[in-house]
Amino acid sequence: MNWISSIPFATLAAGIFALWQIRSNNITNAKLRWLDNFKTVVSEFLSEGSTLVFKSNVCSGLFEKIKTHPNEEAEKYANKLHQELLEDIKMVDLKYYLVKLALDPKEKVHSNFELMLTQYIVVLNMTPLSNEDERLLITKQLRNYSENFISLNRYITKLEWEKIKRNDLSRWYYTKFGEGKKLLNEALLVQLKD
Repeated sequence: MNWISSIPFATLAAGIFALWQIRSNNITNAKLRWLDNFKTVVSEFLSEGSTLVFKSNVCSGLFEKIKTHPNEEAEKYANKLHQELLEDIKMVDLKYYLVKLALDPKEKVHSNFELMLTQYIVVLNMTPLSNEDERLLITKQLRNYSENFISLNRYITKLEWEKIKRNDLSRWYYTKFGEGKKLLNEALLVQLKD
């Protein structure tokens, strides 16, 4: 008769474990979606930034040529390109804020990413300069930022992936003493190259 009275407790324990497992799976799936979304948004941001720089450089070059050699067709094209630039600026701003919102300000590597992101936007806003040498320098700087974003994105993705696939104790050891701590320290060393 004793085993019959323990059935409700076993059922309750199984139910609690099932709910805990469902919650854990939901959190894991949400983190995986966040990782995929983060990689996508960062790559779209970098792509939009590159497009903006390219169009800005072409537009500036066209306007310089038009000053010395007026051409109605070239002027129409330059004006059309200038209008497209306004839309591209909106897209870069949108992606900038999406990336920024995806970052966790409590994570050091995320804070580094955000700082570089802000610096990138400052440099990006300098692209429509009239001097060709300055445009080339800025383009080189933006390429360096892009490489840093890719490196940091890889570190963030690796760190988060490893955290997702581990249980609580293993995750704690990984981030405090194990390979995760080493990866985090490497990620924090990522800096802009000259």
